[in-house]
Amino acid sequence: MPLPRLSDTRYSAVMPTGNSDPPSVPLAALERGLDELSELVRSDGEPAQFFRELLRFLVHTARADEAMVWLRTSEEAWTRLALSISQRDGTQTAERITSPPAWIAEALTSTGMLLSRFTTETQTGQRVAGPVRQAGQATGVLAVQFEGTALPIPAATLVPFCAALSELTGDLLVQNELRRLRRERDERHQWEQWETTLAAAARLSQLAGIVAHDGRALCQADRITVLRATDWRVQPLVVSGVDTLDPRSATLQALEGLARLALYTNEPRYLSATEAPAEFRAAWEQLVTAAGTKDTVVVPLKHARGGPLGVLIAERFADSPVASEAWTSKVNRLATVVTPWWAALAESERTTWNRWFVRSGSQSTPRRAHRFFWGCAIACAAVMALVLIPAPLVIVAEGELVPVERRDVFATANGIVEAVNVRHGDQVAQQQPLVVLRDPAIELDAARVTGELATVRARLSTVRAARITQTSNAADSSQRTQQLAGEEEDLQQQYESLTKQKTLLDTERASWNLTSPIAGQVLTWDVETLLSGRPVERGQVLLSVGNTAGDWEIAARVRERHVGQLFAVGTDPQGLPVEFVSSTESGRTLAGRVANVSRVAEINERGESTVRVTVAFDQKQATQLKPGLHVWTRIQCGYRSLGYVWFHDLLDAVRRQFWLWR
Repeated sequence: MPLPRLSDTRYSAVMPTGNSDPPSVPLAALERGLDELSELVRSDGEPAQFFRELLRFLVHTARADEAMVWLRTSEEAWTRLALSISQRDGTQTAERITSPPAWIAEALTSTGMLLSRFTTETQTGQRVAGPVRQAGQATGVLAVQFEGTALPIPAATLVPFCAALSELTGDLLVQNELRRLRRERDERHQWEQWETTLAAAARLSQLAGIVAHDGRALCQADRITVLRATDWRVQPLVVSGVDTLDPRSATLQALEGLARLALYTNEPRYLSATEAPAEFRAAWEQLVTAAGTKDTVVVPLKHARGGPLGVLIAERFADSPVASEAWTSKVNRLATVVTPWWAALAESERTTWNRWFVRSGSQSTPRRAHRFFWGCAIACAAVMALVLIPAPLVIVAEGELVPVERRDVFATANGIVEAVNVRHGDQVAQQQPLVVLRDPAIELDAARVTGELATVRARLSTVRAARITQTSNAADSSQRTQQLAGEEEDLQQQYESLTKQKTLLDTERASWNLTSPIAGQVLTWDVETLLSGRPVERGQVLLSVGNTAGDWEIAARVRERHVGQLFAVGTDPQGLPVEFVSSTESGRTLAGRVANVSRVAEINERGESTVRVTVAFDQKQATQLKPGLHVWTRIQCGYRSLGYVWFHDLLDAVRRQFWLWR
């Protein structure tokens, strides 16, 4: 509502007579100052600024010797803001008063501004005082005092002027109350949103991160440190703005010292340069030296049973407009909100052993001794059970289903695969051609030997004909006869040598036709793509043939470290019962017996040392018999103690390591 002009306003007031001095203060200056204060109220200014300007205006412009604003803070306490002309620095005074003078009660209950004379031991003057109303309720008093009997402003102007200022002060208090309520609403909304983020934390470390990083804005702290307490020991979890915690850091050591002291005292503490208990002094000075902290609040987080959960430390590194009491209250509220979530997550992360032997403030010494006794009894019973209770010792191994009668077809020479006459899964008869090889070098040698053999044969025929002609012609000399005989002998030897070479080459070429050693089925997958046109070496396995119509067995591989359990039941593991399942029928368990165990270890494709174990079984119980079918076997190796069955790998490793250390 706009304020009326002073020249148009009439107020009823109790005024003494005889005051008709001319005005010494221009009315325009009063109205201009009143407008400036009104603008300050409308601009939503701070109360401290308004009261400062109000008192200065009354003293410097309205020529009051002293201006006062009395605000009631409770039924028995008042706050007095005053400025007098004798204060040369122009700084207002603020003090808390529990017993106000009698005229304050009179002014507070009046309906308007009162102008009255007063006399004290030191001075005589006039006073204008009236209530300051906030939403219709009198919550304060505005008063101005003038020395002597003359007023610088006529009473008809001064009284309504002070009434207008009182109304402005009430409007300011209303605006300030509205701002306070809005701040509380916004702050409550922020706390509710923050509690929603706390509910999303799945682990204690995540909750600590939310408190350290997001909680600073809520409690207006520069840094928050969250520490976990376990059996009165502290462990730093998160520090605001720090990714990696260094245990050797002087700051972190000082924070740990404060946390331990807070757990010992079990009370929140506010620490500053002027306020620090003796027991906190050393740790506080160490923190100030290491981090430059101005003030801090240390709050222990306590379980509902009274035991420690953690410690929350809030720090400020610079002066803040928030008073220490208000800041401490915010940090305590932060700790109060966090404690239930902290307790729930800490409980969920505790182990069964920790739940049994946990120490808390509510547990007495007999209670802990009782739990310790029963814990030892349970541990002894568990050890006896592991030693005395027998359990079946089972060795697990992987294997594959294969026919008992199976053969590999090897390359008989170095060469190239010229033709593949079978495919995967074909049924073949014994000695049926499977693969044809070709060696270009041997073929070249065969062609060369054949040509040389024909040449030698022709020359040998010519020499023999010449000898016959020479024998019938007596005129020739005996020397020619001897020459032909020698040449014939030489050609005969060449002929025999070339004939043997040709026989060997023909035999070699005949071995290029690889045949099946047994009747059965081709087991090698995609043999045409695998072998066609491929160079091979003598002795290389080209394909496998198995008799799928005969008996079947399981070729399993047992890790070498488990072979000792196979022979622990006797000198020969043959006949040990075996259970197995196939990859196609994982829900159906079949039975078999160990048929043979290899005495030689081999390295499999995964680099593990294994031993081959053959398992025989009745093939009538199997519905699907496919070569190479993957199976998992469980070999029963008798009964041993339950502890050995569960931990034999660990025991063997410890024994081996102990032997290496000796």
